[in-house]
Amino acid sequence: MLSSPSPENYIVDDAGKPAAYKIETFDYKQLKLFFMSILWRAAITSDSFFAQVQLGSWEDKLKKMILAQDPGSENDFSVVLFKYEGDGSEIMQNPTKQKQDGVNYYRFRFPKYGFLIKVDQRNFPPNLAPYILSPNQPLLIGVMEYMDSKESERIWAIRDKISD
Repeated sequence: MLSSPSPENYIVDDAGKPAAYKIETFDYKQLKLFFMSILWRAAITSDSFFAQVQLGSWEDKLKKMILAQDPGSENDFSVVLFKYEGDGSEIMQNPTKQKQDGVNYYRFRFPKYGFLIKVDQRNFPPNLAPYILSPNQPLLIGVMEYMDSKESERIWAIRDKISD
C-alpha cells in the first residue's frame, strides 16, 4: 500500500532535516477506509489497550461508512500520518483521545509510524491541512524525532512515576 521513504521523496526543512515525505500516488479510498476501520475496531473491542477509544454517537456513522465502503471527504474522519525517527521510534503506545484547538481526535502510535484521526464536525487546525489524507493530492507524511514528541514525554512521565 505504501512504500518505504526514499531520499528523493523527502521534503527537508531549512536546516536540511527531513520534515515530511511525499507519495505522489496512492489509493485514497482503501487507505482512508483502513484507518477508519482501525478506529472502529479499537472502539468496539473490550481490550483494555484501547480503553480510551470511546466514539459515542460517532460509532454508528463510522460503521455505516465502512460497510458502505465510503471513505467520505477529507473532512470526514480526517487522517494525518506521521513517521518517527531515532531512538524510541519502535515503541508502540495505546491510542489516546486528544484535542487541539477544540477539535477532538485520536492518536494511534505504532512502531515508526502513527496517525491522527478526527472525530469531530470541526476541521483540523490549518497547520495540519497540508498533511490531511486527501483524494487527488500527494500524501504528505510528517517526519519527527521520537525523543522530541509528546509520546516520548508521556513515556518518561510514566517511568518517573514508577521509579519514585
